[in-house]
Amino acid sequence: MGCEHCADAARKGLKFCPSCGNALASFQTNTPAEREPSRGVVTKEKGRKTKKGLLLALIVLLLAGGTYYGLATQFFTVEAKTKDIREAIRTNDAKELAGHLEFNNQLVDSKQAERFLKALKETPKQEEALMDYLLLAGASIQSKNKSLVPAQVVQSGRQYGIFEDYRLRLSSVKTEVVSNFEGTKVTLLNPIGTETNKASDDGILIDGMYPGLTDAKVEYDGEYGKDADEVTINPLILDADDRTFEIELKGKAVNLDQTYPDGELIADGESTGETVSDLKTYGPVPKKGTVLSLTNMFPWGEETSKEILVKPDTKTAAFTFEPSAATIDQIENAVEEHASDWVNAAESQDTSYFTLVDDAAYLAKQEKNYQSWNRSDKSWYGEVLNTSVDRASATFVDYGGEVGIEVLATTYIRGELATDGSEFTGASTSKSVFRYLFTYSEMDESFRIQQAVNIK
Repeated sequence: MGCEHCADAARKGLKFCPSCGNALASFQTNTPAEREPSRGVVTKEKGRKTKKGLLLALIVLLLAGGTYYGLATQFFTVEAKTKDIREAIRTNDAKELAGHLEFNNQLVDSKQAERFLKALKETPKQEEALMDYLLLAGASIQSKNKSLVPAQVVQSGRQYGIFEDYRLRLSSVKTEVVSNFEGTKVTLLNPIGTETNKASDDGILIDGMYPGLTDAKVEYDGEYGKDADEVTINPLILDADDRTFEIELKGKAVNLDQTYPDGELIADGESTGETVSDLKTYGPVPKKGTVLSLTNMFPWGEETSKEILVKPDTKTAAFTFEPSAATIDQIENAVEEHASDWVNAAESQDTSYFTLVDDAAYLAKQEKNYQSWNRSDKSWYGEVLNTSVDRASATFVDYGGEVGIEVLATTYIRGELATDGSEFTGASTSKSVFRYLFTYSEMDESFRIQQAVNIK
């Protein structure tokens, strides 16, 4: 049995036993007293590692929180989202915009986004106002949209399960399609599926319409025949409270002859207020036809053409003018004056008495007659008995770019040609039929004779 002092000394870490003096080397590696200091060192090392782990975890959490805050600020705030929407609109990027547009509680596709963008581009003032609203919405999502574009920035779900998502929510619109033909049928070619339509007082009311360009087929079969066309409707064009899209069908139209380009067109007895050159064509022409005429201003005054009936298959409407009764009255006065001038010129043997004649050939012929009389020492004396104009023969003609009036007229003149110094034995009556061509002189304010041909 060992010395208890040696064992006790070993536990206390002594090298020699205080009782017997023996060395205690054999107890240093085997006794519990020798192992206790080693356990103490291990415990301190583990504590330091635990503190380092906690510190590292805290740093990771802080970094993750900072990254989340940075991402949220840069990509997932209402300000960041509205900025992305504005940039997509500005750059006309339909693919990018599609990820931020919502309609009918669903994200729109790129084609629908492109239709919305094109509608905006056709209404630049509304686009500008929408961009201003988006800028305000980035600061406060509660901002009101006064742009008349049916859209609102809303919080709509999350991205990646943790980040707030903000979108531009589009609302459907109501549009009235009005046609100049009653009974026009409108069929949407690229509907979203939310549209409904019904007849209105003036046309067709389409509700639930997507606020983007929409293609439509327009068909008509009625009073003006059959007509069809394809149009593009922009629901954003007019005021949001009164969105009206007007469709004008041409139907069958008739070409207007341009002989009188400044003439004012009359349809069914009422003035259209338009000139031939402004209209070029008139339509639509109903199946039963339309009566057209033309009022034109001539140098001597206003004239109205003959009425013509045009139908949908009429190619060209050509207007024929006939001198009015008032104009022919002026022509008759000119014929009477010419007959009187003829008597005066014959008695004086002087062509200067022909005050209305510009026909050089006619004057030369009369001058030749007077010279012949003079050589024969003859004189003429007489009077005008009567003149008459064949009103039915009066017609408009072109005379060197001027408008002339051609007419037949008859004169009855009683007279006698006798040798100078001899007595007049008796006058005789002669009947002459002339074909006159008159033009009007605005300077003289009278009709003048450009041609006077004695045909009988």
